[in-house]
Amino acid sequence: MFFRSKTLPLRLVVTRLVDDEGYIVAEWTLLSNLGQDEVSAIWIAVWYCWRWRIESFFKLLKSHGQELERRQQESGEAIARRMLVAAMACVVVWGLRADDSPEAMKTKAILVRLSGRSMKHGCTSTAPALLAGYMALLSLNDLLNHTDLDLNKLRRIAVRALPFANRS
Repeated sequence: MFFRSKTLPLRLVVTRLVDDEGYIVAEWTLLSNLGQDEVSAIWIAVWYCWRWRIESFFKLLKSHGQELERRQQESGEAIARRMLVAAMACVVVWGLRADDSPEAMKTKAILVRLSGRSMKHGCTSTAPALLAGYMALLSLNDLLNHTDLDLNKLRRIAVRALPFANRS
């Protein structure tokens, strides 16, 4: 049996992002059903860029940072609260990733240490590692703000709880 179908007119849009030194940062080959007289190729590329950022945000929420799909929330309100905290944390992490100041670099290094994640050679941080470290920092901040622990007490607890850890 042979089915006839209508052909869909498609337009090929090739986009290349190049930095100031001429290096290719990203390259996309896109197909669009929007005609040239409807939307320029530049706008199609810009929309794809924004779409990819949204996809990256959801990936961070779902699997690399907050693992929202694994949470067992009981109500819509609980889900909304968790989503709000997660979204705010992602915004903080993305802002930090874009900051190359010396203070931001120190903060990133601390968050990666708190995350417990290893980085590939030459990579100082990733969004998932920064988010995991940020959430650990929020928990630590909450602990310090709601108990009578000071740094010395925390160190004594660490010595007892982590007898084989390297405490240099």
